Amino acid sequence: MKFFALITLLFLALSVNDAVPVTSKPTVISLVKQANEKSNWLNVRKIHQVRALVKYQKLVKTAYASDKDVLNQLELAISGKSGGKTGEVDLTVEVSGNIDIGYFGPITIGGQTFNTIFDTGSSDLWVPSAGCNSKACKQHEPFDTKASKTFKLLNKDFKIQYGTGNVSGITAQDNLVVGGVESKGQIFGLTNEESDDFANVPFDGIMGMALNQLSAENATTPFSNMVSQGSVNNPFFGFHLQRSLDKGDTGSLTLGGVDNSKFDGSITFSKLVNNQGFWEIGLDDASVNGKPLNFNGRSAIIDTGTTLVVIPEEDAKKIHNLIPGATQINGTFVVPCNTNVNVAFTFAGVSYNIDPRDLAIQPTGINNTCASGISAGNIGGNTTWLVGDVFLKNVYSVYNIQDLTVGFAPSKIK
Repeated sequence: MKFFALITLLFLALSVNDAVPVTSKPTVISLVKQANEKSNWLNVRKIHQVRALVKYQKLVKTAYASDKDVLNQLELAISGKSGGKTGEVDLTVEVSGNIDIGYFGPITIGGQTFNTIFDTGSSDLWVPSAGCNSKACKQHEPFDTKASKTFKLLNKDFKIQYGTGNVSGITAQDNLVVGGVESKGQIFGLTNEESDDFANVPFDGIMGMALNQLSAENATTPFSNMVSQGSVNNPFFGFHLQRSLDKGDTGSLTLGGVDNSKFDGSITFSKLVNNQGFWEIGLDDASVNGKPLNFNGRSAIIDTGTTLVVIPEEDAKKIHNLIPGATQINGTFVVPCNTNVNVAFTFAGVSYNIDPRDLAIQPTGINNTCASGISAGNIGGNTTWLVGDVFLKNVYSVYNIQDLTVGFAPSKIK
């Protein structure tokens, strides 16, 4: 996992289906993009499928309560094993190729600086404790409780399961600053155990940016605190996720506003479809080379912490059936590495294209094919999609915790 980005504070009054600029001083933080794992392409694809399955295990268990095959797959994923011919999945595998795995940047807690992933698919903040003896903890600078005069130990246990690994520890409280914006008395986790999945990575922890309901620490999220404390002008934040292949482009996370330099046109918003705590919105349809697939009743969880787009198998088949040269190898969808197909997702009546570079993500070494960035997987039933960075690199995305909306505008970086 390796990442890049930038946090900017600009202010924009946003409403559903519209956007009106507001002037304010920007605050900027550089983010770093995590780039790419070296391994057999099929194993890498399996890794990302397993990550999504485990991260959303509660949805999977609910949607497939009577499906023993799916539940067995989930238990194998949680245990770190995978069924099928690939054997065990090494979640610490290094990646190479064109896969941009995730995005992180600096924050300070109690005056101490850490690099964290900014993840819209989870809601907790954590960093390593000095008492953690896990391999992953020893490779990162721990939080020094004695170095902060504002630190308070809450001493409540927590445990979090991610698509990549798990952590556990105790909760604490201190002042958090991100991009010059403060959250006073922020509850966060100090890990005393981290799985090896968090070893050999350039980030120290994770800062969740979903809604409060998902918090395993029973905490208010950092951004929610920033809004309630008046630290930002507006109750929304925006992401621009850059590609590692786009030289000179810097990704951005904007707290309390949006970065107008990163997108074209206006931002179009969709309301959340439930109150589970995910950024889950209605999906109108998808198309291939302008031909609609006529998907009805679909919803999409928007997750900056997920690499792929993971959708029900039948939906994945319908999309790939319209992509010239697409096929399956060992059950995994692949597309021609030189494809110029136009795959688009439609939200709130607006279609957004996925750049072919993001669709053909890693060479298979077989007949000039690449693993597809759109993968088959069970997340929340046969109508739920998990939309990660393969799509999000093509749009500027905005998340409003007051109106409970997600908005997109076409990325200015092509």
